[in-house]
Amino acid sequence: MKRFLGVLLMTCFLPLSASAQYYLVLKKRKKSIELFKAGDYLEFKLKEERFYRKYLILGFAGQRIRFRFFDIDLSEIQKVKLSSRSIDGLDQISRLTITSGVLFFGLDQANQLFVQDEGLGPSEQTLLIYGSIVGLGLLLILFKKRRFKITSQKYKLITTDFSGG
Repeated sequence: MKRFLGVLLMTCFLPLSASAQYYLVLKKRKKSIELFKAGDYLEFKLKEERFYRKYLILGFAGQRIRFRFFDIDLSEIQKVKLSSRSIDGLDQISRLTITSGVLFFGLDQANQLFVQDEGLGPSEQTLLIYGSIVGLGLLLILFKKRRFKITSQKYKLITTDFSGG
C-alpha cells in the first residue's frame, strides 16, 4: 500500500517538476544577445507603427507572446529596444574609462591639496586629461546598439524552452 501511494504521488507531482521554462531569445545570427522570460518587460515596435510599446510579458504560446490583454505574434514585431543591456565588452570599457577619469581627477586634487600644499583647483593639463578620458567613455556609450531590427536576416526573435532534462 505504501509503495502504491508513493508511485501515485510521484506520478502526480512529476509533471510539475518537469515543466519547461519558456524564453524569448533575441539572436544575432547564432549568438544570443538577450533573453526575456515571463515577468520581464519587452519594449518593441510593431510593423507600420512609429512608436515603441513596453509591456510586461506574461508568457509564451508557440510563436506568440502573451501580454495582459492581448497576444502578439513574433512576426508582427519590427524592432526591439533594450533599455538596459547586459554588460558586454564595450559597456565594460566605457564604464572603466569614465571611472578612471573620475579617479584621476580625484587623485590629482588630493595630490595638490595634501602633497604639494597648493590648495584645490585643477590645472589646464588636468582638465584636458580628465575631459579626454571621460569624453572617450561617454563616446563609447553612444556606440552601444540598443535597437535591433528584427525583419533583417541578422537579428531574429525565437521562443525556446530550457527544460531541465
